[in-house]
Amino acid sequence: KHCGAIKVTSTEGQGSNFQVILPYVEADHLTNNLDQLPQRMNISKGLKVLLVDDEEIIRSTVSRLLKTSGFTVVLASNGLEGVEAYQVDHFDLVILDMLMPVMNGLEALKLMRAHRPDVPVIIHSGYAEDDDLEQLSRLGVSQVLTKPSRHSDLLKAINLVLDEKNS
Repeated sequence: KHCGAIKVTSTEGQGSNFQVILPYVEADHLTNNLDQLPQRMNISKGLKVLLVDDEEIIRSTVSRLLKTSGFTVVLASNGLEGVEAYQVDHFDLVILDMLMPVMNGLEALKLMRAHRPDVPVIIHSGYAEDDDLEQLSRLGVSQVLTKPSRHSDLLKAINLVLDEKNS
């Protein structure tokens, strides 16, 4: 999705060489795009988000984005931790990965829905099968985003689900 590539060469007994190729982006372009991120400061102040993802880099990056946007964030590193947090606290939104150790996102979502079905859920995953998407739709998932996603796309999805909830 970022229009990059990885080239691998390997020689037995000598090792492997990985070359990561990413497109060049002007710094001004990045700064200008940050100004276009949707702002939700009025509505998001005080709203609590449960972010469930097994990848530390995703948890820290998305958490920082959400906190900067005014959300309170609770983190969980697998589906079971997410379900446990969901059952003892009140959340306004859940952002959930699909593939995780201990308990996957679909199973976690089913348990969350059984406990409190009205909370909006955004699936933020690098992998979802068509069968999963059908089940997610039946379980009332508001948005599905494929990783990697842009911060602006995640914030737009959050805006949409919160607007739907408040309508």
